[in-house]
Amino acid sequence: MLKTNETEIFDGYATEYDQWFMANKQVFLSELKLLKSALTTASTKSALSIGCGSGLFEDALHRQYALPLFDGVEPSKDMAQIARKRGLQVLLGKAETVSLPNQAYDTVYFNGSSSYIKDLTAAYQNCLKALKPGGHFILIDVPKRVPMGCCIYWQKQLVVTNQQR
Repeated sequence: MLKTNETEIFDGYATEYDQWFMANKQVFLSELKLLKSALTTASTKSALSIGCGSGLFEDALHRQYALPLFDGVEPSKDMAQIARKRGLQVLLGKAETVSLPNQAYDTVYFNGSSSYIKDLTAAYQNCLKALKPGGHFILIDVPKRVPMGCCIYWQKQLVVTNQQR
């Protein structure tokens, strides 16, 4: 059965997600440094990762840079389960509709998850409610028009194609 929505696309492939980043260590480290750099300007006392996936990046930030483990939102049950094993507090749901506490976080960030969200306006509006006044809203994504974006786009297409088999 073809999985086409963001809730299902990583179910059954959560382990492969981590394995891909470990096999492509330079991509992982580059993305980790970018995320760390973005978070350096923000308060990370209370942070929320939207589309936290398996918590791979949050765990690495905690281990390598002594940042606290953040809360997360993740639509995939399989990914959320791995993130919880890594110590994250994860709300299962979509960014557009998940119930978030009002003004609870110093920083809310999307690390590569925006490209998987169908209604970005609804997602951003919903997540902004969880941001404290004066907080930081960070969007990190790779545009499809750059070489790395093309690679990610085609990798996503391969996942969909493999799910059809």
